[in-house]
Amino acid sequence: MKPLKVLHLCHNHPSLHPGGTEIFALDLHRQLNGGGEVDGLFIGCVDQNHRRQRPGTVFQGIGASSNEMLMWTGHFDNFYLSQIDLHGIVPELTDLLGNLKPDIVHFHHILLMGAEILFLVRRVLPKAKIVMSLHDYYSICAHDGQMVTTGDRRPCHQASPDACHRCFPQLEPEQFVLRERHLKTHFSVVDRFLSPRNFLRRRYISWGIAADRIEVLRNARPESNVVPHRPLKKGGLRGNFAYFGNLSPNKGVLVLLEAARLLNQRHPGAFRVDIHGGAPFQSDAFKADLNAALARVDGYVGWHGAYRAEEMADLMRNTDWMVTPSIWW
Repeated sequence: MKPLKVLHLCHNHPSLHPGGTEIFALDLHRQLNGGGEVDGLFIGCVDQNHRRQRPGTVFQGIGASSNEMLMWTGHFDNFYLSQIDLHGIVPELTDLLGNLKPDIVHFHHILLMGAEILFLVRRVLPKAKIVMSLHDYYSICAHDGQMVTTGDRRPCHQASPDACHRCFPQLEPEQFVLRERHLKTHFSVVDRFLSPRNFLRRRYISWGIAADRIEVLRNARPESNVVPHRPLKKGGLRGNFAYFGNLSPNKGVLVLLEAARLLNQRHPGAFRVDIHGGAPFQSDAFKADLNAALARVDGYVGWHGAYRAEEMADLMRNTDWMVTPSIWW
């Protein structure tokens, strides 16, 4: 039996932007390819923030693997999640789809590539199955898919033209109606949506995707050695806390730093917090707030910057507790 051909499309590559979706998508591609039953290709989309455009082709190589590549999609409308430069992308992507003829095209996001690419895949490959993973709320929420209000950063319970207009008063409510219709029209060609959890699935059902089109498939990670508990001296406390991941306002690192400051007032010297992760593409205002908050907890909180995925086990050896202070859903 010949291997199943699977094309994975993601909005970046972990080597250039180590976000959770990118890491999961590439891990899935590599795990499926490693079993011998799947012949897969991974394409990570990039823009000028990650790679300079090269004349002659939208495709670029990355690393030594022949089944991982980049596609330059630097003309993208973040509001409508729409690809502006279809003239530059469609011919070459059409040729790739026609030559590869994948049985399954798995979209891990439509950021950078655009919702229109769904229709392109359906037109070129009418018999292929189109799968789309819903890793966040980008399609529902124009605020970077966070479903957090722009002003006081409160969790938003349901998007609507009026509610979205309050977050973005410079945009008319009608624009949010058009955005929703644009996305749902292109989503009509998707054969199956995947959600990593029931909560997110319910959100998309409320938004208007039929319940029988969304299945829950929890995210997985490759097997790895389990890091043992940190050895303690007799009577010692497990007071080493750690945060892992990119730093952003909605991931709650400022909440974590304020909690550490308050806890240190009650129990000085009883704990330590180590923050592992970079702050790519964050605003100057957030970086200023972050530096000010770090200065207030100097001595018992340390920020160690970005790390590579393969370093995580070693970084965890001195950690007792992992903290996830996220303030979004």
